[in-house]
Amino acid sequence: LGTAPLVGFPDDNCWYPPGTLTAVLDAFAADPALAVLSGRQTTEDGRPSMLRWLPRPAAVTRRTFMRTTIMSTMFFRRAEVDRAGGFDDALGVGSAGWHGAGEESALLLAIVDAGGPARYEPALTVLQEEPRDAVDEAFVAKMLSYGCGMGHLWRSHRLPLDQLAWYSARKAGAVLVRTATGRRTQARADLAYLRGTVAGYRGRPPRELAHRAAASTTGPGA
Repeated sequence: LGTAPLVGFPDDNCWYPPGTLTAVLDAFAADPALAVLSGRQTTEDGRPSMLRWLPRPAAVTRRTFMRTTIMSTMFFRRAEVDRAGGFDDALGVGSAGWHGAGEESALLLAIVDAGGPARYEPALTVLQEEPRDAVDEAFVAKMLSYGCGMGHLWRSHRLPLDQLAWYSARKAGAVLVRTATGRRTQARADLAYLRGTVAGYRGRPPRELAHRAAASTTGPGA
Protein backbone atom coordinates (compact mmCIF):
# COMPACT_ATOMS: atom_id res chain seq x y z
CA LEU A 1 0.00 0.00 0.00
CA GLY A 2 2.87 2.37 0.75
CA THR A 3 3.99 2.43 -2.88
CA ALA A 4 0.87 1.37 -4.81
CA PRO A 5 0.09 3.82 -7.64
CA LEU A 6 -3.68 3.35 -7.16
CA VAL A 7 -5.54 3.02 -3.86
CA GLY A 8 -9.08 2.24 -2.72
CA PHE A 9 -10.65 2.05 0.71
CA PRO A 10 -13.38 -0.62 0.69
CA ASP A 11 -15.70 -1.09 3.65
CA ASP A 12 -15.23 -4.32 5.58
CA ASN A 13 -18.74 -5.43 4.58
CA CYS A 14 -18.61 -4.66 0.86
CA TRP A 15 -17.29 -6.83 -1.94
CA TYR A 16 -16.28 -6.49 -5.57
CA PRO A 17 -17.91 -8.47 -8.39
CA PRO A 18 -15.47 -10.34 -10.67
CA GLY A 19 -13.65 -8.00 -13.02
CA THR A 20 -14.06 -4.85 -10.92
CA LEU A 21 -10.39 -4.24 -10.19
CA THR A 22 -9.41 -5.02 -13.77
CA ALA A 23 -11.92 -2.38 -14.94
CA VAL A 24 -10.43 0.12 -12.49
CA LEU A 25 -6.89 -0.52 -13.71
CA ASP A 26 -8.01 -0.22 -17.34
CA ALA A 27 -9.79 3.09 -16.69
CA PHE A 28 -6.75 4.70 -15.09
CA ALA A 29 -4.44 3.32 -17.78
CA ALA A 30 -6.68 4.75 -20.50
CA ASP A 31 -6.73 8.21 -18.92
CA PRO A 32 -3.38 9.18 -17.36
CA ALA A 33 -4.85 12.48 -16.13
CA LEU A 34 -7.66 10.80 -14.17
CA ALA A 35 -7.29 11.47 -10.43
CA VAL A 36 -10.35 9.71 -8.99
CA LEU A 37 -12.72 7.07 -10.33
CA SER A 38 -15.98 6.20 -8.58
CA GLY A 39 -18.44 3.43 -9.26
CA ARG A 40 -21.94 2.77 -7.97
CA GLN A 41 -22.89 0.72 -4.92
CA THR A 42 -25.81 -1.69 -5.06
CA THR A 43 -27.16 -4.60 -3.08
CA GLU A 44 -26.60 -8.10 -4.40
CA ASP A 45 -30.10 -8.08 -5.90
CA GLY A 46 -29.42 -4.81 -7.76
CA ARG A 47 -31.06 -2.19 -5.52
CA PRO A 48 -29.22 1.12 -4.92
CA SER A 49 -27.27 1.03 -1.66
CA MET A 50 -26.75 4.08 0.57
CA LEU A 51 -27.22 6.79 -2.09
CA ARG A 52 -29.63 7.93 -4.81
CA TRP A 53 -27.02 7.25 -7.47
CA LEU A 54 -26.99 9.13 -10.75
CA PRO A 55 -28.07 6.76 -13.54
CA ARG A 56 -25.47 7.87 -16.11
CA PRO A 57 -21.71 8.56 -16.18
CA ALA A 58 -20.77 12.04 -14.98
CA ALA A 59 -17.93 14.21 -13.85
CA VAL A 60 -17.60 14.25 -10.07
CA THR A 61 -17.85 17.88 -8.95
CA ARG A 62 -18.76 19.90 -5.89
CA ARG A 63 -22.39 19.61 -6.98
CA THR A 64 -22.48 15.95 -7.99
CA PHE A 65 -20.31 14.23 -5.36
CA MET A 66 -23.27 13.47 -3.06
CA ARG A 67 -24.85 11.26 -5.75
CA THR A 68 -21.71 9.75 -7.24
CA THR A 69 -19.30 8.85 -4.42
CA ILE A 70 -18.90 7.08 -1.12
CA MET A 71 -15.76 5.64 0.41
CA SER A 72 -16.20 2.10 -0.87
CA THR A 73 -16.80 3.12 -4.50
CA MET A 74 -13.82 5.43 -4.95
CA PHE A 75 -10.37 4.66 -6.32
CA PHE A 76 -7.62 7.28 -6.21
CA ARG A 77 -4.36 7.87 -7.97
CA ARG A 78 -1.92 7.66 -5.07
CA ALA A 79 0.05 10.74 -6.11
CA GLU A 80 -3.15 12.83 -5.91
CA VAL A 81 -3.88 11.56 -2.38
CA ASP A 82 -0.36 12.51 -1.28
CA ARG A 83 -0.60 15.90 -2.98
CA ALA A 84 -3.87 16.63 -1.14
CA GLY A 85 -2.34 15.71 2.22
CA GLY A 86 -4.28 12.49 2.76
CA PHE A 87 -7.24 12.08 5.08
CA ASP A 88 -8.17 14.54 7.82
CA ASP A 89 -7.89 12.35 10.92
CA ALA A 90 -10.32 14.61 12.82
CA LEU A 91 -13.16 13.35 10.60
CA GLY A 92 -14.90 10.03 10.24
CA VAL A 93 -15.56 6.81 12.08
CA GLY A 94 -12.78 6.16 14.58
CA SER A 95 -11.74 9.79 14.89
CA ALA A 96 -11.49 11.30 18.35
CA GLY A 97 -14.01 14.06 17.69
CA TRP A 98 -17.72 14.36 16.97
CA HIS A 99 -17.67 14.55 13.17
CA GLY A 100 -18.47 10.93 12.31
CA ALA A 101 -18.30 11.15 8.52
CA GLY A 102 -16.96 13.20 5.64
CA GLU A 103 -13.31 12.18 5.57
CA GLU A 104 -13.50 10.64 2.08
CA SER A 105 -15.51 13.59 0.72
CA ALA A 106 -13.03 16.07 2.21
CA LEU A 107 -10.18 14.26 0.45
CA LEU A 108 -12.12 14.06 -2.81
CA LEU A 109 -13.02 17.75 -2.71
CA ALA A 110 -9.42 18.74 -2.00
CA ILE A 111 -8.35 16.85 -5.12
CA VAL A 112 -11.19 18.22 -7.27
CA ASP A 113 -10.66 21.79 -6.04
CA ALA A 114 -6.99 21.49 -7.01
CA GLY A 115 -8.02 20.57 -10.55
CA GLY A 116 -7.82 16.79 -10.36
CA PRO A 117 -10.31 15.18 -12.77
CA ALA A 118 -12.77 12.79 -11.11
CA ARG A 119 -15.22 10.58 -12.95
CA TYR A 120 -18.29 8.52 -12.04
CA GLU A 121 -19.00 5.30 -13.95
CA PRO A 122 -22.19 3.56 -12.75
CA ALA A 123 -21.30 0.40 -14.70
CA LEU A 124 -18.48 -0.10 -12.20
CA THR A 125 -20.30 -1.79 -9.34
CA VAL A 126 -19.46 -2.39 -5.68
CA LEU A 127 -21.79 -4.61 -3.66
CA GLN A 128 -22.99 -3.91 -0.13
CA GLU A 129 -26.30 -4.54 1.57
CA GLU A 130 -28.49 -1.52 2.30
CA PRO A 131 -28.01 -0.58 5.99
CA ARG A 132 -31.52 0.87 6.20
CA ASP A 133 -32.96 -2.61 5.73
CA ALA A 134 -32.26 -3.29 9.43
CA VAL A 135 -32.07 -0.15 11.56
CA ASP A 136 -31.70 -0.05 15.34
CA GLU A 137 -30.76 2.43 18.07
CA ALA A 138 -27.07 2.15 17.21
CA PHE A 139 -27.90 3.19 13.65
CA VAL A 140 -29.79 6.24 14.95
CA ALA A 141 -26.73 7.29 16.99
CA LYS A 142 -24.46 6.72 14.01
CA MET A 143 -26.64 8.92 11.80
CA LEU A 144 -26.32 11.77 14.30
CA SER A 145 -22.53 11.69 14.09
CA TYR A 146 -22.63 11.21 10.31
CA GLY A 147 -24.81 14.29 9.97
CA CYS A 148 -22.37 16.28 12.10
CA GLY A 149 -19.57 15.31 9.75
CA MET A 150 -21.49 16.34 6.66
CA GLY A 151 -22.56 19.66 8.14
CA HIS A 152 -18.94 20.38 9.01
CA LEU A 153 -17.89 19.41 5.49
CA TRP A 154 -20.42 21.82 3.98
CA ARG A 155 -19.19 24.72 6.09
CA SER A 156 -15.45 24.01 5.85
CA HIS A 157 -15.53 23.54 2.06
CA ARG A 158 -18.04 26.33 1.44
CA LEU A 159 -20.28 24.05 -0.57
CA PRO A 160 -23.46 25.44 -2.19
CA LEU A 161 -26.08 26.31 0.41
CA ASP A 162 -28.95 25.76 -1.99
CA GLN A 163 -27.83 22.17 -2.35
CA LEU A 164 -27.61 21.71 1.42
CA ALA A 165 -31.12 23.13 1.74
CA TRP A 166 -32.40 20.69 -0.90
CA TYR A 167 -30.88 17.65 0.81
CA SER A 168 -32.13 18.82 4.20
CA ALA A 169 -35.66 19.36 2.87
CA ARG A 170 -35.66 15.83 1.44
CA LYS A 171 -34.51 14.45 4.77
CA ALA A 172 -37.21 16.39 6.62
CA GLY A 173 -39.81 15.03 4.21
CA ALA A 174 -38.54 11.51 4.83
CA VAL A 175 -39.01 11.99 8.57
CA LEU A 176 -42.68 12.86 8.03
CA VAL A 177 -43.34 10.03 5.58
CA ARG A 178 -41.64 7.37 7.67
CA THR A 179 -43.36 8.52 10.84
CA ALA A 180 -46.75 8.42 9.10
CA THR A 181 -46.11 4.92 7.75
CA GLY A 182 -44.97 3.47 11.05
CA ARG A 183 -41.24 3.28 10.30
CA ARG A 184 -40.41 5.21 13.42
CA THR A 185 -36.84 4.06 13.95
CA GLN A 186 -35.95 5.02 10.38
CA ALA A 187 -37.68 8.36 10.93
CA ARG A 188 -35.63 8.94 14.08
CA ALA A 189 -32.46 8.08 12.16
CA ASP A 190 -33.33 10.65 9.48
CA LEU A 191 -34.11 13.25 12.13
CA ALA A 192 -30.82 12.50 13.88
CA TYR A 193 -28.93 13.01 10.62
CA LEU A 194 -30.75 16.29 10.03
CA ARG A 195 -29.99 17.49 13.57
CA GLY A 196 -26.36 16.51 13.11
CA THR A 197 -26.10 18.37 9.81
CA VAL A 198 -27.33 21.58 11.44
CA ALA A 199 -25.01 21.10 14.43
CA GLY A 200 -22.00 20.36 12.24
CA TYR A 201 -22.64 23.37 10.04
CA ARG A 202 -22.99 25.64 13.08
CA GLY A 203 -19.92 24.14 14.73
CA ARG A 204 -21.83 23.29 17.91
CA PRO A 205 -21.96 19.61 18.92
CA PRO A 206 -25.34 18.15 19.89
CA ARG A 207 -25.65 17.28 23.56
CA GLU A 208 -25.27 13.55 22.84
CA LEU A 209 -21.79 14.17 21.37
CA ALA A 210 -20.60 16.97 23.65
CA HIS A 211 -18.33 14.56 25.55
CA ARG A 212 -16.56 13.55 22.34
CA ALA A 213 -16.13 17.17 21.32
CA ALA A 214 -14.60 17.93 24.73
CA ALA A 215 -12.30 14.90 24.57
CA SER A 216 -11.02 15.88 21.13
CA THR A 217 -9.92 19.30 22.40
CA THR A 218 -8.45 18.22 25.76
CA GLY A 219 -6.85 14.88 24.91
CA PRO A 220 -3.17 14.19 24.21
CA GLY A 221 -1.77 16.44 21.54
CA ALA A 222 -4.75 18.82 21.63
